[in-house]
Order: sequence, then structure tokens, then C-alpha cells
Amino acid sequence: MAKLYNKPLFGLDLSTTAVKAVDMERRRRRYRLKGFAVEPIPSEAISDQAVVDTEAVAGAIARARKGARTRQRYVAASVAGAAVITKKITIPAGLDEYQQQTQVELEAEHHLPTGIESMYLDFQVLGPDPNDEANQVEALLVACKRDVVDGYLQAIEQAGLKASVIDVDPFAVENAYEVSAPSDYLDRTVALLNIGAEVTNINVLHQGQSLFTRDHFYGGSQLVDSLSESYGWEPAQAEQHLIRGELPEDAGQRVIEPFLQNLAVEMGRSLDFYASNHPDQAVDWVVLSGGCALLPGITQAMEDQLGFEVTIANPFAGIGLNRGVDRGNLSAQAPRLMVATGLALRSFDP
Repeated sequence: MAKLYNKPLFGLDLSTTAVKAVDMERRRRRYRLKGFAVEPIPSEAISDQAVVDTEAVAGAIARARKGARTRQRYVAASVAGAAVITKKITIPAGLDEYQQQTQVELEAEHHLPTGIESMYLDFQVLGPDPNDEANQVEALLVACKRDVVDGYLQAIEQAGLKASVIDVDPFAVENAYEVSAPSDYLDRTVALLNIGAEVTNINVLHQGQSLFTRDHFYGGSQLVDSLSESYGWEPAQAEQHLIRGELPEDAGQRVIEPFLQNLAVEMGRSLDFYASNHPDQAVDWVVLSGGCALLPGITQAMEDQLGFEVTIANPFAGIGLNRGVDRGNLSAQAPRLMVATGLALRSFDP
């Protein structure tokens, strides 16, 4: 989605476990991190990617803004999961912007089971259709449930802020990755796996272009459930023990290793589906982000199952840090800040 206001903004990632804020600046074409914050939210304040407790989320947003020490009042936020549908479509070439919008709405009626009335629509023209370059262009259709987006907007406004951009998590991750990626990434096919609490966003890039996106409903909540069952904890207790690293000595072998094996199998299934549809653009590298990317042993578990090189994302690689940024805390949190960083970079869009 294009920016609504031509104002500086900061990135605001509203997840089911925390609000994450990132504020950046650009000096002489180099990005610098000005501040960041991770503010926990109460359990069920955001559920199934929808805001349930507006007051609690608004309070966390305000605290995260303060923690990031930003004065910006405009934000870029994003949505994911069942609230979002992305689809690559084709439309006639040579249309003006209004005609493109009309054609996209007609195409959307065929792809959205609930119709377009309950959805916000946006699209981006990708380029000529390889199968009919003279007459058709490919476009990426993005549709988000109105009630989910409106819930985010209400919480943001209650915190005294304005949303300038509503993006989609996989594309925010892609935005952050492109800034920090090694120079040869355009020569590779990279699977970006952003593993959150309820949803894992999958985005496969070939030569820098997104070929495949999918939200897989498997993530850290399954690990929390396993800890609860294994040790008799309430889910909220299990989550806090996990976040603080206060787990029993046998938790690695008893709970974490089986979870990682199951996670790797689930990701393998999604990438097998991608491979069946894109046999000529095989994945050769996997990059992990999100809270679960911090789990010990995750890269080895993924490599053993997938057979690809696996690395942990660091959205701040090659990015300068302002004075006052807590480098130790940043290093510990970096993979969790991938979405918020990609959103913060929207501040520099035209």
C-alpha cells in the first residue's frame, strides 16, 4: 500500500505476543537505527491476527514508542495470516491507473470467497506476463479483511498515532532482508521463513523477485502448548518461562528438539509444494527470522530436514547504530525485529 502521508514514520509490528517498534534514519544513502523496543502484550489481546483488547494494545503501542525514543507520530504497520490473501493475477496491458484498479476489482471477485465488500484491496503491477508479453501484465493482488485492518487502525489511533502504511508481513520481511542481504543474493533462490507465535510467513525470492508466498499456521504457540503439557504450566506461564530462558534442564531434549523437528517437517512440506510449481527455480538458501529463530539448534534441525543452507536473519547487518542503542539487547532481539525493520524502511519510500 502506498503511503497516505508524506511524513517520517516508524515501523510497528503488532504480533500476538508483543508490540515491536523500530525507528530508522538515512544519512547519505546509509541507514541507521535510531531506536527500538519490544513491549509484551497480555495474552489474547491479539488473537488470530485480530485486535481483541484495543485498550491493552494501544497502551503497548504507546510504551513501545516511548521505549524506542521516537518522536514520530506516523507508523507503518502490517497484517498477516488468515486476514490476508495474496494472489498473482494478469490484467490487460496498456491500462491507465484507474482502468487497472477497475480490472483488479473484477479479477478479485473471482479469487475472494467472501467478495470484495468485506476486504481492502491493493495491487502492484509486476511486469509483462511471460506467457503473453504483448497483451498482458502480471499484478500482485493483496486483499485484507476490513475488520482486522480497522481493529489495527483503532488501536494505533487510540495510542495517539496515525497509520501511514498498512503492509503485509512477508513483504515487510523481504524489504528488511534486501537491505541487509549479501551482495550475491540476486544470484540465488532464497526462502524467507518468518516464524512467529501463530503463523510462519514464507516468501521465496528468485533473483530478488517474490515467486511464492504462503502463511503456514504453525509456530511458537505449539511450543508453548507442549511446555504447558509437559510441565503442568498455564500457557501464560509457559510463555514467560520460554521468553526468559528459564526452562528445566531436560526441556531441550523433551520439548524443544521435537518441536524443531516438527517445524522443519512442516516447512519442508510448504517448500516441496513450491518446488512442484517452480521446478526451474529450486531453493538453495533458507533465512530464518521471528521469535522462534532464537531457539538453540534451529538451524541444524532445518538443515537436516531441508537439505539447504540455513542462516538466521540480522536486519541490522551493515546498518549503523545511533548512540544509546543497547547493542546487547539488539543482538538478542534482532531476528524478532525483521517485520518492524522492514516497515520502518517504508519511511524512505517516495
